[in-house]
Amino acid sequence: MHDLIQMIDLKLIRANEQVGTLAGQIKQWISSDPIKTKCELREGRLGSRLVIEPFSETPLKQWGLCIGECVHNLRTALDNLAFALARLVHDQPTSPDQIVSLSSKIETDLNAARKSVAA
Repeated sequence: MHDLIQMIDLKLIRANEQVGTLAGQIKQWISSDPIKTKCELREGRLGSRLVIEPFSETPLKQWGLCIGECVHNLRTALDNLAFALARLVHDQPTSPDQIVSLSSKIETDLNAARKSVAA
């Protein structure tokens, strides 16, 4: 059982590292002062307007990959947690057929719960 919990911890630690990496990348982009503004007086000095100048491109693709990896690790940790909880009630599945059976039981219970909430 300890091995199953260790895998959950490792996935959560990795997801936390990825969140830290993403936060660092966003902080670095913000510190480069990517959005510049200036205030201009309107014609005849009748008020002012705020003008936002074109700013540097955001590395959205790189951030998206980092978010995707983090979500993947969180989902894997959740899968491992569900398996570990199932082991508390039942013996360890010995064949792939038993694992698929457990997976479809969880899915069936989830669908039933969704239907009862929707009703």
